[in-house]
Amino acid sequence: MGRAQALYEKIIRHCNTPSSVPTISAAQEKSFPAVFHVLVKDIMSPYPIVRQQARKALLILSEVTKKTLKEMLEPLSKDLITETVWPKKQSLFALPETKQLACMESIVFCSSLEPRLITLDVTSSTEGQGRKKQLEEILLICGLSPNELLSKYSCYKKSSNITLLKKTALKVLSYCHYLPQHEPEIFTVMYDILTGTDKELQLCAKDSIQLYQRNKNDDIVLETVHQKIRPLLTQLTDWKLTNDNRL
Repeated sequence: MGRAQALYEKIIRHCNTPSSVPTISAAQEKSFPAVFHVLVKDIMSPYPIVRQQARKALLILSEVTKKTLKEMLEPLSKDLITETVWPKKQSLFALPETKQLACMESIVFCSSLEPRLITLDVTSSTEGQGRKKQLEEILLICGLSPNELLSKYSCYKKSSNITLLKKTALKVLSYCHYLPQHEPEIFTVMYDILTGTDKELQLCAKDSIQLYQRNKNDDIVLETVHQKIRPLLTQLTDWKLTNDNRL
């Protein structure tokens, strides 16, 4: 498997490195849109290894062409990424769990790039309302307990790893720092998980809060923090209410 991956990356690099030979350059220019479309499609594959390899290949394309992914998209279609990764009217809960994971992993990948490839427009426009509903679904995945998700949504009836789903949703929220109007809900969900009982999710919530703040390049609004921290500080004054999770 490792040798196959290395060979795949070598082919991507070799075939897409700009050439001074006119015939090769013309062939590269002609084939590039097809290559790019396939890789974008593959970042939504139900198979984790395919998604990972496609993301790496896109970064190799960016490296050898000395262009950002956004620059490479411009001659193609500015909506190619958003409509492939997460169509405006697509509900997460209408997708199988594997597709939800692929969707959220792709959002994290596209949001972590500079410049970012995906921005959720949650304005009052028709498109914004659709995106707002999608953001609410991610908040629900984070906020509901595993048992609540399993009982409420049929797409999780055969779920084998709800924790991974919730961790991925948390990572999506850490890149929603540009939505100040939704900061209270985002911080509340992250904080509730941070003070919960699942240690794996606690660590992820801690990292997500730190990443959210770094991405925002500013402090989280103090009033938002105070509203969540105040009850905890009050409880800490009573040793009977203190436990390992709160500490």
